[in-house]
Amino acid sequence: MTAWASKNRLVLGQVKVDSHSNEMTAIPALLELIDVTGAIITMDAMGTQTEIIKQIIQKKANYVVCLKSNHQTLYNQVKSWFEIQSSRQFDGVKMTDYRQV
Repeated sequence: MTAWASKNRLVLGQVKVDSHSNEMTAIPALLELIDVTGAIITMDAMGTQTEIIKQIIQKKANYVVCLKSNHQTLYNQVKSWFEIQSSRQFDGVKMTDYRQV
């Protein structure tokens, strides 16, 4: 598991994943090694765990994680919210859009 600063192309820290484990145990250990205050942490769906998100918030960082349908309740709530807001053309929702090709 590696934490890196993409803008600076710099590895910030690295934790070996145990052979009988996965990233869910390495992520909290990695978060303890580095100062992430004010950072935006991105993770794939493996990082979408309540305790990991709590740790990120406690360290005063922001996060972007993937949400897959195997988190059925939350997935359905988010999907429903987007469907409703889309039908209203996101009227009253403060948002920004950034695209890079």
